[in-house]
Amino acid sequence: MSNADLRLKMRTVNALYQCGAGIKADHILIEDKEGWRVLTDKEEQEVSAALITLQKQDAKTTVAELADTVRAQLSHYANQYKLSGWSDKSQRAQRMLTETATDDDIAILQAECDARLKQETPEQLAQKQAEKAQALAKSVAVIDGMESATLDDIDSKQKASTLQTLLDNFQAQITALLKITEGT
Repeated sequence: MSNADLRLKMRTVNALYQCGAGIKADHILIEDKEGWRVLTDKEEQEVSAALITLQKQDAKTTVAELADTVRAQLSHYANQYKLSGWSDKSQRAQRMLTETATDDDIAILQAECDARLKQETPEQLAQKQAEKAQALAKSVAVIDGMESATLDDIDSKQKASTLQTLLDNFQAQITALLKITEGT
């Protein structure tokens, strides 16, 4: 049983107990003035609607967690300082490549070239940084789009099985994207 399944079952049982219900032999029981009884059809429908709402919330959490994990993997788990630096490097690289770099831009690129000890020129380093930034931006844009589409699609589902199929498809697509982009 996956963590998501276990989390959903625990939330379901907790929600049932909070409203005075219990589970016995795959039947939901509720206590009223006369004791324990099986839910009516209407009550069963209300419980089913509440459960699908919980399942949708869990599905959305799972999608967001998967997308965040893949974003982190694409950036090799870079922290916020490194990511911020990459943004600056990308802008500096673009200025260098479009010949609008300032003296400071060139000096910063040269300092990094000197520290890297790879016999690169500032222009070569700028080209590498621009290509890396473009590849990461494209991958993140695709992940953002896939996540948005899946989150929207979750709201239209009314059965746990269709939610699971949607989650399985999202995981397969995002895993495939990660494999494609690992070399960039």
